[in-house]
Amino acid sequence: MSNLSKASNGKPRSKNKAVTKSGSKKKGTRSTSHICADNFEEICFEIVEKILGNSLEEITLTNKTKDGGYDIDTTIRYNSKQYAVLFECKLREKKVNLRDIAANVIIAYNKCTDSLVIMTNNTFTPQLEKELCRFRDSSHLNIKVVIGEGIESVVNVYEISIDDKLLDLLKKEKSNKNIIRNSSLILNLNSEDVCGQIIKKSMSKSDNKEADFMAEMYPDDIERALLWIKNNKSFVVNGYIGTGKSAFITKILDTVDRQCIRLNAEVLMSQELVIINLIRKIWGLPDNINIDEFKADEVKYIMDSIGNDLPKKTCRSLECILNNSAIPEEIEENSILCQYLVHQMERHRAKTKYIVYFDNFHAANQEVGNLFIYLINLFSIKKIPCIIESDEIEYDSQKNNSEALEKIRIPNVIEITPFTKEQAETWFKKELNVDDEAAARLVQYTGERLYCMSYVSQKIRQKYDKPRFEDVMEYLKKQTAFTMPEIISEIVRSFMQTHEKLFYLLRMLNGRVPVDMCMNLKYAQLLKAGIITCDEGYINASNEIVKKLVNNETSSPVKEMEIANQIIEFCGENPGKYKEAKIYGLFYAKRGKEAIGDIDLLINELGQKRNFVQTLDLIDLAISIARKEQNYNSLANYLIKKLEVNAAIKSLSFDNARATLSELKEVADSGELNASSEVLAELALCHFNGVIALRDCKFQDAILNEHIKYYNNCLDGTMRENPGDYLGKVCWNYALYIKETQGNSAALKVFEAVSEALPNSHMLRIGYLSHLACILLPSDPQKSYEYYCEIIELVNNGQTFCDFPFHEYGDKAMCKVLLKEADKALAHAKVGIRYAESHGVFDEVGRILNIKGCAYLLSNNILKAVKCFREATEIMGYSGYNLYRWRSEMNYVNYSLTASNTVSNKEELRNKLLDAYSIFKDALMKKVLNLISSDNDFLASREFLALLVVGKCSRQLFDTNKNIISAEKVSDEFCFSDKIKEHYLEMIEQLTDPQKKFTLQSLYVHNGNIFIIG
Repeated sequence: MSNLSKASNGKPRSKNKAVTKSGSKKKGTRSTSHICADNFEEICFEIVEKILGNSLEEITLTNKTKDGGYDIDTTIRYNSKQYAVLFECKLREKKVNLRDIAANVIIAYNKCTDSLVIMTNNTFTPQLEKELCRFRDSSHLNIKVVIGEGIESVVNVYEISIDDKLLDLLKKEKSNKNIIRNSSLILNLNSEDVCGQIIKKSMSKSDNKEADFMAEMYPDDIERALLWIKNNKSFVVNGYIGTGKSAFITKILDTVDRQCIRLNAEVLMSQELVIINLIRKIWGLPDNINIDEFKADEVKYIMDSIGNDLPKKTCRSLECILNNSAIPEEIEENSILCQYLVHQMERHRAKTKYIVYFDNFHAANQEVGNLFIYLINLFSIKKIPCIIESDEIEYDSQKNNSEALEKIRIPNVIEITPFTKEQAETWFKKELNVDDEAAARLVQYTGERLYCMSYVSQKIRQKYDKPRFEDVMEYLKKQTAFTMPEIISEIVRSFMQTHEKLFYLLRMLNGRVPVDMCMNLKYAQLLKAGIITCDEGYINASNEIVKKLVNNETSSPVKEMEIANQIIEFCGENPGKYKEAKIYGLFYAKRGKEAIGDIDLLINELGQKRNFVQTLDLIDLAISIARKEQNYNSLANYLIKKLEVNAAIKSLSFDNARATLSELKEVADSGELNASSEVLAELALCHFNGVIALRDCKFQDAILNEHIKYYNNCLDGTMRENPGDYLGKVCWNYALYIKETQGNSAALKVFEAVSEALPNSHMLRIGYLSHLACILLPSDPQKSYEYYCEIIELVNNGQTFCDFPFHEYGDKAMCKVLLKEADKALAHAKVGIRYAESHGVFDEVGRILNIKGCAYLLSNNILKAVKCFREATEIMGYSGYNLYRWRSEMNYVNYSLTASNTVSNKEELRNKLLDAYSIFKDALMKKVLNLISSDNDFLASREFLALLVVGKCSRQLFDTNKNIISAEKVSDEFCFSDKIKEHYLEMIEQLTDPQKKFTLQSLYVHNGNIFIIG
């Protein structure tokens, strides 16, 4: 053998490349297999050096690892670019462990690696090829395999010294007939372009007739979409069900050179699932690899390998996901992980560009829809384009998330409509090769939607090899289903006999069946027909129309009981893994009492994770069990739980919540409750009615009298028990009512009295601290800041059901504004917005944006402030947060006028001012009238400052002769005394006359102008 090593192209390898071998070998007696493994890695190291030759710039043999992590780390140069390639050496007596590969795929992604090469003595069977192709197609990585034969060949060519036992292992399976030698995954070491094979990733494009036809029918829209993607712009693809939106998007994704991450709203039921799904997909894990199936030493190796490049909090979050397939239950987790995702996508941008496909956006539940909005806006800002596919609502059974779609700031929309008659006829002529008359008859019956046309074409193709006009007419005579719901119904019924068990499972498990439960079921035809989807280890009903049909077609109590027992047996064989499925199995097996215990545990677990949709589903199940068993005490408890979730997601004023309130009242008045349950139900009714009244700024006498009754009973000792902390919550409501109607001083007396009466009330403690902080804001904002920090700690440490302190993070920023610490205020505002936004809590986002705008005022950046005020107003407008919207709206009007001497949008500002003043009057008239009874209290209040802004802006915007709104009119409507009116008008003069100085001393004044914050 020559003393000078040669590359595969015959050229001498560079002597300048960096060569490193790390790790030490253990001393002592070692088995033959260990010796072979060490020798195998050394042989692979030498082979890599030789086959890469001058292309190799750096090479390192990594530390030994117990779990079989990657072994050789290289940097190669190809076509004047550098690429990172990992070589993994797998000497195995048995088949390759797919977890090994999964671990290496995760490490490779986080290290920005371009290719992964597996060097193994294993045979390359069809099964292993299939698994590795799934990894390659799921990941941005190119994955290649060198099998024993290839290694043996290079050893012979380069006359590399090799242990006889190792050579036997390489030859062991050579005669196996199942070995695949021509797969696109196998690295041909005899090729003149070894580097090209390693770097260039071959991806199969889908053979999709529907997608090709959509491209023919929508050429201009395809071009527009491709141009948007090229410029990193996001867009919406909208249209009625069955018109070909998915086929249109498939064509786009097949055309662009982008790594697609698909998020299907039909199957992602919680924010946690969305984030974990995203992480899986950017890492490149295929669906058949569970993210939490790694062993402890494998998790440790992964984290040791990637941890140095990541913040500690991110490492902790990722480790939790790998160990538990769960996100830690802390407010910042969504934000941390979303920022990690974006950071990783940006790191890979030079070689891998991403596109995110939000499939079935219309079907997203409220919490997932809100996270989607955050992600779409985040990705768009970071120039990662998104495609949002959404259905126009046409049928009653369809899910409707049109409000969420309106919140996405994306102007680019492609509308997919049913084809014209001529276009639809073209489909049948091409697909069935029929004449004009037959095509026209088919369109007459099927209509112009691609789904219907494709379905009918398939049915005719199955029956006739070369259909004639007579064949088409014969087929049409026998058909009755041609609309979308009719065709879906026909498909479901046609599969009912052959797929009965799966349909029962879909209904009984709420449209979501573990794939592992279906191992002995065949469902490929249902997937092809679009009746089900298979994502994230679950088989799901593809849409609400299918779910409704399946529910109607599966009604046998005997079959239900049989399958329920099978579900229970399956869950028993997989303890702790399918908690929800087990609960439904117990429910349908009529073992409701057993199910209740599991429901309570899971409701608490999901509530802590703010997984509201599944929580509500389980509560509804518990309510059904309680109704069937006529257990009224249990029924009242679960109705209250349901209202707690409704309160957390700000939906108490919706019809569904009002129906729950009505049922709770019926149960409370039924006489069926025991004494403690009756007290709890009545307190809860009072509390939730009070929350609605406070939010709507409409505290009616009946609701107020109930609160006063409980407040007095609390003080005089009539009531000392505080079940579920609801007496504390009712008293808190009452204190807030007093604050909004009589002012801070009166409210403080209420808080002090009830806090003394109920010293252990968690909610009252938080409310009391919050009120103290609010009172001290104008005089001692630093002390207020400390109180808000204490509240956050209280909430985080004693986290109640579905509770995160979003509001208080905004309060901290507000304190910094009043302390005139602009930079710190902006920093706190950005944190608060990030936490609220990443959970989809948009009303709090709007409120903190207003605070952020005030922080910009301190930096004298009025234009940025105005932008924040405008955005805050829009967000609180669509989230219905009127209690705070009037503040940002007044700021927007006031500082739009301040920012420029010539205002072009006066009509808009007039309307905004009128709207803000109207909300203010409805919500706070009573409070202002009560404050006026004490001149000093009112003149020092934020309400007085707000009315000064109204008076000032009305003079700048309105003709005083028209008397629409003016300082004088405000004085009259709020019944100002002569003294207050005189002072008020003088302040307005100072604000509007440039020659006069504004003399009012307040922390809410900056550069002679007022800002409204709260």
